[in-house]
This record gives sequence, C-alpha cells and structure tokens, in this order.
Amino acid sequence: MSAVTEIYIDKADLNMYQLKPAPPKWDLQEYIVTYLKEKDNRYLAWFLHYYEKTLNNNVQEYMRKLFMPEHFADMKQAYIAGLLKALKNYDIKQGVPFTSFKERYVEREILDYVRSMRTGFTA
Repeated sequence: MSAVTEIYIDKADLNMYQLKPAPPKWDLQEYIVTYLKEKDNRYLAWFLHYYEKTLNNNVQEYMRKLFMPEHFADMKQAYIAGLLKALKNYDIKQGVPFTSFKERYVEREILDYVRSMRTGFTA
C-alpha cells in the first residue's frame, strides 16, 4: 500500500460498497447488462461490490496525477457520478465493455470536481 493510502484514506471510504454476504460472482459486464435489462439497483450494487478495488485504485491514480492527496472520498464520489452518467448513455449493442465506456464520463466528473476545488466556484 502506498503512503498516500495510509495517511489520507479512511478505511470506511475504501469499502463503502462492500456487501455482506457477498453477492453472486459474475463477469462485471453481466451485472451491467442485467441492471439495464431489469432496472434493478441490486445489480448495480453487486457490480460496485466487485469493482470497488479497481475503482479505489483508479481514484488513487487520479489523486497522484492531480496532486490532491487529501481528496479520496470526494474524488470517489465524483467517479461514481461519472459512472452513473455513463450508465444512462450506455448502449450494450455497441459492443464496448462498460468498464471501458465509462472512462471519459468518469474523467470529466473528476476534472470538474478538481476545477471547482481549485477555483472555489461550483455551479
């Protein structure tokens, strides 16, 4: 674990999407497809349960790149906001895995968060 993780990240923030007992283990794409088909939030929760470790690593990478080591929880929320926006625009028929499709939405939300923090303005 990096020093950034040990100093700035609350353990509860790392595991906020963990479910007990653990949900059925599927391919990540299968959770998204089932969520979109059935409109049942349980499948999104199951996706987040298994995706959270990757999500945390991605957020920590943004923290390092953008020199914002104390913003894990807020950047994680921005990441989730981007993920939810991507989900609204995702079309399974295009054949792109959701985990790839969501990237530009996630990055846009994180950069919007960073801009608002650095300028002090929010809209």
